[in-house]
Amino acid sequence: MDRENRFLFRRKPIRRDETEGSLIKWKLLIFFLLAACSNTPEETANPNPEDILSSNPEADIFLYEDVVYANATNIERGDIRDFTKEERIGEIDSTALRAENFAEFTSTALPPGTPLYSTSEKQEPSLYIIAVVEEEDILYTALIEG
Repeated sequence: MDRENRFLFRRKPIRRDETEGSLIKWKLLIFFLLAACSNTPEETANPNPEDILSSNPEADIFLYEDVVYANATNIERGDIRDFTKEERIGEIDSTALRAENFAEFTSTALPPGTPLYSTSEKQEPSLYIIAVVEEEDILYTALIEG
């Protein structure tokens, strides 16, 4: 190869500051992409019987499908006339005053054998359930976080 052609194929030297600058840009880009993708919101758990009974030992609650339901009689949105009793979903099996004794269909106030009904609103989990005690409908609301 003659001397003139050798310079045609010669690579342009890369300056160190150019390499470091683009490397930093790539690192920042990857960092922000990873931060954006991994920024998942923290999930909050629904209260359990222990949470409720530790703050209010007199609470009127029951457990259904791992969701605690509280008596909504004294709550502003708890007007039973706004709801229609639908299908029977089960009945209270037992009564317990301590959280350690709670299982599915356990209540603090409702007697065993109390029938429970879904309401006309269709959500999962159901936000409202109607219990029937001595032919009186009592509205219960789900205690759900979030």
